[in-house]
Amino acid sequence: MKFVNKNILRLFQGIGVETARALASANAHIIITARDMNKGSQVVENINKTTGNNKVEVMEMDLTSLQSVRDFVAHFRARKLPINILICK
Repeated sequence: MKFVNKNILRLFQGIGVETARALASANAHIIITARDMNKGSQVVENINKTTGNNKVEVMEMDLTSLQSVRDFVAHFRARKLPINILICK
């Protein structure tokens, strides 16, 4: 099975991180969204280190702010990346 691009929403611990780690182990390109970019960056660094997959990244999005969601969508769409799987935890 070939994984191209994945988007994992708001995960810092537990099943969300382990889902991202499993997809990263399958060489997926994963975008994690985070309200706290420091925590999100730590998760990405850990996943990169444990899987050897450097195609895991974090983008800022605060689901309590509609403007933050709009900003995320604008930045994501500008990159012209497909969403093959969307996981909402």
